[in-house]
Amino acid sequence: GLADAIEGVAQLDLGQAAPPWGQHGEHDPSPAAVGLASHHLAYLIYTSGSTGVPKGVMVEHASLVNLVNWHDQTFGPLAGKQVSSTAGLAFDACSWEICSALGSGACLALPSGDANRYPEQLLDWWQQVPLHAGFLSTPLAEEILSRSATHETLQYLLTGGDLLRCSPKARSRYALINNYGPTETTVVATSGRLDSNDSVLHIGRPIAHTAVYILDAQREPVPVGVTGELYI
Repeated sequence: GLADAIEGVAQLDLGQAAPPWGQHGEHDPSPAAVGLASHHLAYLIYTSGSTGVPKGVMVEHASLVNLVNWHDQTFGPLAGKQVSSTAGLAFDACSWEICSALGSGACLALPSGDANRYPEQLLDWWQQVPLHAGFLSTPLAEEILSRSATHETLQYLLTGGDLLRCSPKARSRYALINNYGPTETTVVATSGRLDSNDSVLHIGRPIAHTAVYILDAQREPVPVGVTGELYI
């Protein structure tokens, strides 16, 4: 097979009579029994942020579970429904797509390798899948919004990752949800629905168990309408 032709590739025979994992139980052990808690790491992902220098961000289980629970309560219930994954593994939105689907019993639709390489093919595939909800990065979402065709089953188009410049159209059958959040706050910190009559393409309000403040240079709250810095 292919593995035989590639030197140094480890092979794993799932059908062997006495596999190395055979002495282990069929079910995961209790987290408490092995000393695991919600503050332990779920994953590590690298981001450059605004500095241009790569840095590793350590994400704990507690914050990832909060994201999944908020997502299911806001856009669900998702059990039995179909959602998509279009974000690459290097983009933290991928963990949002995968964990929110698998953690709530949804069916996760994955594009083929060819579709992932070409945005037009990816969007053509995305529009044909009978989705309940799906995330598209800001440029892809803007392209979908500019198309005249509507998605037949989609209820929620989730977007984020850049400054959204394209307003939703009144004829859209689905809700456009704009999301914002640095990697350090586990993908999404604020989220909100945009309507065709919104004069400002806002980033919504804080998600569950998240607080957001607009502060001045002295870290004091600014009045409504005054420019400040966003603290999460």
